[in-house]
Amino acid sequence: MKDFTVLENLLGYSFKSICFLKKALTHSSYLNESNTETEESNEKLEFLGDSVLELVVREYSIEKFPENDIGAISKFKSMIVSDRFLSRVGKGADLGNHLMLGRGEDAAGGRLRDSIIAAALEAVIGAVYLDGGLEQARLFVLKKIIKKAESSEFLDLRDYKSRLQEVIQKEYNTFPVYSLIEEMGPVHDKTFRICLEVNKNPVGYGSGKSIKEAEQRAAKEALEKLEIK
Repeated sequence: MKDFTVLENLLGYSFKSICFLKKALTHSSYLNESNTETEESNEKLEFLGDSVLELVVREYSIEKFPENDIGAISKFKSMIVSDRFLSRVGKGADLGNHLMLGRGEDAAGGRLRDSIIAAALEAVIGAVYLDGGLEQARLFVLKKIIKKAESSEFLDLRDYKSRLQEVIQKEYNTFPVYSLIEEMGPVHDKTFRICLEVNKNPVGYGSGKSIKEAEQRAAKEALEKLEIK
């Protein structure tokens, strides 16, 4: 059987029964071309993993967000369960290179396709659940997925600006104002610095390689200062 030790290290979980991981990495196209009736694709594990992921995200959201902030909970959940986010987490664990794909799917770029990698990651969650139980699956989701969602690596997938604007409009009946205060570095590698004001008072600063990124960082800092998560 193929050695999955490197992948297990990247995932941060060692399987007691490696057959669960193997099944999580088996795409239906592989079975279609191998003409085998003894193996299964990862589709059932994907379905199971999707349910486990949603459960853990909901549990986490209840603790993280105010009870009545359904909008924030919905946005956070939508980001985490999106193919775009899950595929980036999966690519970070090199899932694509470990997938068992049919030759046609492989040649068509399946190892880099967001939908395939996202599905494989959900299947891995399902595999961890079957191999180690709910608590191990919960720890896997918290450490390898939700923690990633809150890191700066995935800042571009979060919308702190919209969240802040909702809060500022509700609490202060005004709008946040973003101002570019500094540009640093050469033309081909600039860094932008933004000041965010509410009622002409600075409440956040942010820097980034684009103005949009800097604005998101400024909005994040403002939310933290206002103790709004």
